[in-house]
Amino acid sequence: MNGETKNFSQLNEQAKQVAVKNFTTFYVHLYRTNNLEIISDKVNNTILWDIDRRLYSDKFELTDEIIEDSYNFSYKEYEKVLVHLGQKYFDNGNPELNWNEWYQKQYNAVGAGL
Repeated sequence: MNGETKNFSQLNEQAKQVAVKNFTTFYVHLYRTNNLEIISDKVNNTILWDIDRRLYSDKFELTDEIIEDSYNFSYKEYEKVLVHLGQKYFDNGNPELNWNEWYQKQYNAVGAGL
């Protein structure tokens, strides 16, 4: 890694797969804790509904299985989400900020009392 970062759409296909896999894990944990407000504020909700419908159908599976199924069945939707979130990535697909840090930064930017 040379330290330069890219938008999701600038990544090669292999790096996009890494980025989607990392984000899928993060998203599933947010979904399971009903904590998607920050993401839903930034992304067209019809995209999220498509992802969430699949997650709901797998709700009784183990978390690792849910993550794998969600990655496989909702890959294209996750790509659309990642285009809108403004996260930067290294050439290998790893995010500049880990997703928990990114989320906290977004959360901190929300005005008081909202």
